[in-house]
Amino acid sequence: MKLGTKHGIAVDATGLKGRLIIEAVGAYLTQQEDTNHFNSVLGQIIQRMSAPEPRYGIALPDTRKYRDFVHGLPRLARQRLGSPSFS
Repeated sequence: MKLGTKHGIAVDATGLKGRLIIEAVGAYLTQQEDTNHFNSVLGQIIQRMSAPEPRYGIALPDTRKYRDFVHGLPRLARQRLGSPSFS
């Protein structure tokens, strides 16, 4: 299987601190593609939030566009996704 061709949860790990589920998205060439994929990854992680025990998160490229997208989310959404405070 080629990298990036599998669909589903990107990370589903269990350890001493419990279960962690992460959805991931890559960088795209256009602002519209980045916007669409950011919205898609948010929708995917929200649909997976079926139990209170796991911690949930999203993994994004460290680019100005994605940092701006995350800053645009409501504070509660950033907290629930474990988002760091970007400077």
